[in-house]
Amino acid sequence: MSQTHSSHPTLSTNINNTLRPNATPSPSLSLARTLTQVSSSQVSNMGPLQLFFSQIQTPSAETRVDAMRRLFVVANAIGTEETILKLVPFLDSLLRQKKDLVQETSHKAAVPTGTEEEDEILLILAEQIGQLVFCGLVPPQESLVLFPLLEHLAGVEETVVRDKAVESLRGILMLWIGWFVKREKGGGVVEKGGVGEMLFVKNGPGLLWNMVRRMVYADWFTAKVSVCALLPAAYQFFEQSGISQVTIVRGSGGVGGGSEGNDVGVASGENRGPNSGNVSNNSEMGVEGSGGGTTAAMAMGEDSVSVDHVKRDLRTLYTLLSEDETPMVRRAAGKYLANYAETVANLVNLSRDRKKTYNNTEEVKKYTEEPIAKQLVLPGGKDEQAVKKRVTSSLKTIVYENVVPIYQALCHDELDNIRLLAVSASGSIGCALGMDGSVCSQVVLPMLQAGVVDVSWRVRKSLASNFATIAQSQGFHESSRRNDMLVVFETFSSLLQDYESQVRSCAVTNIARMAQLGGVDLFQSHIVPLLPALADDEKEVRIQLALTIMDCCNNAICTVLTDKVILNDFKPCLECLLDDEFAEVQLPILSKLSRVTHLLDQMDLVVQSVVAMSKNPNWRVREAVGYLLPHLAEARGVGFFKEQLLDVWMALFLDQVANVRSSCVNGMTKLLSVTGSSWIQREIIPRYVNIYNDSVSYLTRITVLRSFSRLASSEDDGRLGPDLANEVTLLLLNGLKDKVVNVRMVAAKGLQEMKLALDDGILNAKVLPALEQLVTEDPDEDCKFYAQNAINHLSG
Repeated sequence: MSQTHSSHPTLSTNINNTLRPNATPSPSLSLARTLTQVSSSQVSNMGPLQLFFSQIQTPSAETRVDAMRRLFVVANAIGTEETILKLVPFLDSLLRQKKDLVQETSHKAAVPTGTEEEDEILLILAEQIGQLVFCGLVPPQESLVLFPLLEHLAGVEETVVRDKAVESLRGILMLWIGWFVKREKGGGVVEKGGVGEMLFVKNGPGLLWNMVRRMVYADWFTAKVSVCALLPAAYQFFEQSGISQVTIVRGSGGVGGGSEGNDVGVASGENRGPNSGNVSNNSEMGVEGSGGGTTAAMAMGEDSVSVDHVKRDLRTLYTLLSEDETPMVRRAAGKYLANYAETVANLVNLSRDRKKTYNNTEEVKKYTEEPIAKQLVLPGGKDEQAVKKRVTSSLKTIVYENVVPIYQALCHDELDNIRLLAVSASGSIGCALGMDGSVCSQVVLPMLQAGVVDVSWRVRKSLASNFATIAQSQGFHESSRRNDMLVVFETFSSLLQDYESQVRSCAVTNIARMAQLGGVDLFQSHIVPLLPALADDEKEVRIQLALTIMDCCNNAICTVLTDKVILNDFKPCLECLLDDEFAEVQLPILSKLSRVTHLLDQMDLVVQSVVAMSKNPNWRVREAVGYLLPHLAEARGVGFFKEQLLDVWMALFLDQVANVRSSCVNGMTKLLSVTGSSWIQREIIPRYVNIYNDSVSYLTRITVLRSFSRLASSEDDGRLGPDLANEVTLLLLNGLKDKVVNVRMVAAKGLQEMKLALDDGILNAKVLPALEQLVTEDPDEDCKFYAQNAINHLSG
């Protein structure tokens, strides 16, 4: 079964029914009245909880879905205590009934969910349970009562339900970390000494450990797939929560429990691991369906182990998952390998303030951020130094002994969809090894060399897509590892020449970052010779090449390539790509060509191609040319613009497509900075005035007035002279008299932007009286509104 796509075509994870804590309960009475066992007159008098119970048990699927969508509303209406004491036990019993039913009609190990409607209900339930905690209705220290529900949902057959349940579990664990950290610091937010809190501190970590182990040793693969995503979050909790001992709790529990579960600290039978410990079997979750909060997790017997023991066991468990005989489980282990490796190396949320804890939903969502390997920007930057500082020698040893064997095994798996996931995690493996070039050359580099010749093009494509991230994360850009960097560039060169176009297309996207990583010498020796062939490759490759060439001219990405290199090595490619038959190839260059404005005076063919494309039938191309023309004036001079480009500018200004006209409007500020106010007043304004006076369409007049407004915004830079400002003001005042309402509104908004440029005499003598007249006499309310806004702004 796919892990990313629902087996039901109508079921989607894009369900945004989250309601805030202050939402007003509003059960759907039209659906509630379909309840056959309740009269219509009684429905409006029913309480939220009673109505929810009635709706969720009705035979109508539509009514049950509607009820589950309003779970948070019901919980918010009845409050935290009744949610824990009444609502959660009801949901627990509801899922228990479903579980018992399907076990009677199917194999006991399987956990099918039934119809599409039932799957949708469970999907909504998985999301709503998380929201109970994220929005503060159920405090983190009381959230253990929800874990049996989420554990069951994480083991169902439907993929999207499992994913949503795991997302809720991971988010709750992030809130746990914040709660424990605050409690240890005694910041005043979390009060010490409460009975419920003390039980949570004592039993919560052990119950979490129990749940993870039960899911790892589950009979059905679905729970194992889910725990691959959950285990890194659990490991992060034990790493960052500040606890030193974990209490093992044994007792009977809710939906998630079962006699199949193995106790924490031990692997039964043939599954016993090297770090198993000596604790007995058959421990359950310990959160009873009828209990409230952590008080329900009363221990039948207790033992405790160090948190280091727990982390060792979690590492052993992930190894077992990576060696599972079921391909879907190994695939899930490969999918989350990057997150797991960085978690073991304590790199998760490296860029985040360590003193800051998780407090709300938005901060919880940040847990799903990309691995730190993908956040590295320039080689040798602050992030790299932070990685090297964080990964101590002891952490590096743990990663080498526990994570690297998993990485190597999955990279050599017999299935290509597992190998490609493992290869894509190579960057995180390098970061987890502290970007130690000597170690990475033995661990990661052989995997790169094997990946580039893999028989599956999908593996090579995965490697090509992440190549720059992987290469930067190995520490090879240090001078002492120059030979390793040479091997990396040879590998990259092979990907650029791969016989599959999709692989070449993905590899091309990495050229800019690889140039920054290897420097000019390696760039010119391994990449430049391949550029002509890539510029004549298939369409998708050419599109990506156009994008990456312009990225090479972006100082935020690549700073090592000099102007000489750009002119010698990129100019032929630019000329070729601008003459391409497809606009999709031309647009990436046209939209970013302003990055090399200072070099355009040495690119005659490029400039000629740009001018010729002003008549391109594709309006997006013409729009890009409109944005670029002021930059050509800057590069070639005002004389060149007047002789060669002014007619082109005016043609685009009158284009039939609004976006093309807007490109000329937005370019007025740049054109003013290049040519000066006197040139604009002499060459541009008379042409615009003639267009305005001769126009038949009100859209043309609006375009002219918007251009005047854009000139007014240039006053912030002090470029709009007093003469030009006065003339623009008079033209905008003339627009207030237009017979079309839209034109008058644009003129009023334009005068509002003239505040800094207006002389007090003109303002008081002409502008304000004209606007006041518009407010009092204009028949259109919208026009009056904008005129009054202009008066308020200009008078303020």
